[in-house]
Amino acid sequence: MRRHGTLRSIATASVILLSSCTTTLDRSSPADVSALAAPESIRAAALETAISAIGSPYVWAANGPDVFDCSGLIVWAYRTAVGDTEIFLGDRGFQSDMAMDGFYRTGTIAVESADLAPGDIVFITSSRFSITHGGVFVRWAAPGEIEFINASSYYDAVVIDTIPVDGRVRGQWFAGAGRVLLPTP
Repeated sequence: MRRHGTLRSIATASVILLSSCTTTLDRSSPADVSALAAPESIRAAALETAISAIGSPYVWAANGPDVFDCSGLIVWAYRTAVGDTEIFLGDRGFQSDMAMDGFYRTGTIAVESADLAPGDIVFITSSRFSITHGGVFVRWAAPGEIEFINASSYYDAVVIDTIPVDGRVRGQWFAGAGRVLLPTP
């Protein structure tokens, strides 16, 4: 009897702890992926490509070249910058497409906010369990506020927007950032 009470207490404490977390997501990249991180030249080219799409319509599951969703814009920008298709590290090797949650979990190496550079990926969510939105980092708009380009369902177009590192906007919050992993040449 006592054992069940102890297990119930542990389970209750775990639920309380998890429910107090903003996001409970795993990143499961291979042990040493730093050599696969997109170099500055590729990140800059991807950012410029994404910027060229400003004003293009938002369409769920679209990945360019004329309409986009959030991950589709990133996929198109990086595929254009690299000049190849199967460049995103997924759970089964390199692939040609990636959703935002996949970018977060396997397709990028984590980047601390202080180390963000133009072309890095910004992860945004409205869920504790998965990444629901994202874009390409442009610059720091102000202390603690990120400027990024994204295909936005809210604006129904590709736009440059901002999000605070701490806080919420339209029910979403900044969940982290990453540098795209690419196959070695």
